[in-house]
Amino acid sequence: MAVQVILKGWHNVVNFWTKKLWTRTNFTAASLVFKLEGAWYVKDKENDTNKIWGFTHFPFNYKRASIRIGWRPTAEVGRIELICYSYSKGLRNIVPILEIEEDALVMAHFIVNNETGRVEVYAEANGKHGSVSVPYVKYELDNPLVRIHNMYFGGQAKAPHKVKCVIYDEGFWEKV
Repeated sequence: MAVQVILKGWHNVVNFWTKKLWTRTNFTAASLVFKLEGAWYVKDKENDTNKIWGFTHFPFNYKRASIRIGWRPTAEVGRIELICYSYSKGLRNIVPILEIEEDALVMAHFIVNNETGRVEVYAEANGKHGSVSVPYVKYELDNPLVRIHNMYFGGQAKAPHKVKCVIYDEGFWEKV
């Protein structure tokens, strides 16, 4: 179990350098089980996008090729919108997955299809399911190094209060 905390007025997690940042694996699938606390806030901008977790296959720059699961606030207090966003060849794609209570336990799965250059993302929380497909840059390495992305709040906006993410499980495997 890992706990990540972003303090009021910050972008990055407090324990940024203590979190695993790299893994060497040729994974084509990943999973994540997490719960957010304090994620709801009054929306500052229409494009507020906050990252929970993500990955980039080396040697790509994370703003050129990466997959992330994130959240945005909704108009309803205590509810958030889970989103998937990717960078593919430097273009950002944001796709809503589903709307949930901010303290729901979420199970998310990522399936990388290197042949089509897409990633399928599935999420489940409180009996609700959502799935999306987003573009991703194909990688050529047999055993790529993968950068794991920590939680991050906003682009311009900083956290209006403490936000916490408990990651109960994180896994990678070769899809057969």
